Amino acid sequence: VDPTTTALELSKDTTASRVVTITSAFKPSLRSAAKINFTAASAVQDTTRIPLAYKVPAQNLFFSYQPVPIKPLAMDPDSAMKWENHQYIKAGYGNYSTPFVDAAFAFGDGQKETWNINAGHVGSKGQLPFQRFSKTNLSFTGIFRSADKHEWTTRAFWNNQIQYKYGFLPNSLNFVDTDLKQSFNTTGIELGLQNKEVGENGFLYKPQFSFSYFSDNRAAREVDVVLKAPFQKRLSKFISFDFNAVADITRLTNNAVKNLGNNLYYIDPALLLATNSLKLHLGFVPSWDSAQFYLLPDITAEASIKGDQLVVMAGWQGYYQKNTYRSLANVNPFIWSEVINQLRNTRIMEQYAGFKGSTGKHLTYNAKLAFLRLYNQPLFLNDGLGRKDFRVLYDGSMDVLRLKAELNYRVQEKFNIGAAMQYQQFTRTTAPKAFGLLPFEVNGNIRWHVLKDLHVKADAFFFDGAFYQTALGENRKQSFATDVNLGLEFKVKPKLSVWLQMNNMLNSRYQRWNQYEVLGFNVLGGVVYSFR
Repeated sequence: VDPTTTALELSKDTTASRVVTITSAFKPSLRSAAKINFTAASAVQDTTRIPLAYKVPAQNLFFSYQPVPIKPLAMDPDSAMKWENHQYIKAGYGNYSTPFVDAAFAFGDGQKETWNINAGHVGSKGQLPFQRFSKTNLSFTGIFRSADKHEWTTRAFWNNQIQYKYGFLPNSLNFVDTDLKQSFNTTGIELGLQNKEVGENGFLYKPQFSFSYFSDNRAAREVDVVLKAPFQKRLSKFISFDFNAVADITRLTNNAVKNLGNNLYYIDPALLLATNSLKLHLGFVPSWDSAQFYLLPDITAEASIKGDQLVVMAGWQGYYQKNTYRSLANVNPFIWSEVINQLRNTRIMEQYAGFKGSTGKHLTYNAKLAFLRLYNQPLFLNDGLGRKDFRVLYDGSMDVLRLKAELNYRVQEKFNIGAAMQYQQFTRTTAPKAFGLLPFEVNGNIRWHVLKDLHVKADAFFFDGAFYQTALGENRKQSFATDVNLGLEFKVKPKLSVWLQMNNMLNSRYQRWNQYEVLGFNVLGGVVYSFR
């Protein structure tokens, strides 16, 4: 070995390397998995009843008291809500020689029986000749509750109204007191019965009876008897059946006719559906008006859109306005009673749609658009000497487009303001014009508890004048009218208050009825004494 050979050279291996070659036809791969498909089929219902055995251990506990049954008892009456009988007398005087008296008295315990007595008188004497009127009323009302949960209601009343026909033209005509004086007297009684709770049969009923005798100082006498028999049968939680039968019988005797009859009979069956959001009234009214048969519709619907905030309503109804000498004199006290030789009831067919509701806690509203057809609508035409009397003219058929709207804002008992509007368009009348009917009316009122002892009230009335006919047969229209009133009441002592009432503050000399000018600005004042 060469001594010069290095260790590196000695470490090199010259042996040939070994190589192993593997040859195979197998290729490894993953097996394809089957896709799982899910279906929406419901599970098979298992009807097998599993027996369950309960093992109750023996009761080894003993108590010193014995359980007693629980029985419902009536709650003791709250002494804070104890019934109190109130009585007051309100009296005063004003210009135009206006005495004013209003009194009310309450008796009873408020639970088994309640008695109320009301009386009042007011009168005025204007600046025009024979411009005088007075109204006196007295009524008694009693409510009695029997042990079998029934309530009886009784009422007896008497009214007297004296009105002079001062609207004669020309003013140079000579009349005496008896020529112009109209004195109307009404005496009547009313009786009603109702069950306060629904029995096992599900019936609610409220029969009523009324009798009135109306007379004047010109030999006119009228008797009116009304019988009503309404009842309701609840069929389910949301469905009930209503039924009402009415008989209204009238007899009139005056200088023109003897024993003139005006009778009205009808029944009103209806099916009611009432849910939280929908109210349906489905019925019809078979009626007999002075022996003439008419079948009237009675269908109404109300649907809540946003609870009480918005309710839409619609309906198709037929109904009557009973016309008697008494009702006509209440509308127009200057009526010419001696020439009344017929009485006709007004049959009304109405189709309407509207809405009502509330916004917030204080504001409520109501609006309705209606199309009406009136049959035998009474109109009033000037007639007689000086055209001071009003003769009744019945319009055979009249179409009316009526729009009504109401708005009210109330804050508890402290403040209340309200407004109402009615617009009427009369078309297709049998008469030349709708004499005596107002085409447009707006009224508003405010009730304000300003201070603890101070109450303020205000009223405003606006209306467009009605049509009238002159002595030459010309049809004319009265002018627009405005009337504003203001009242105050202040409590000076716990039982004593003073009051002030101002009427027609604008001193408007308007006429509601042709040739009859109203009183001008008038002021009344007085005291109120409470016996509470």
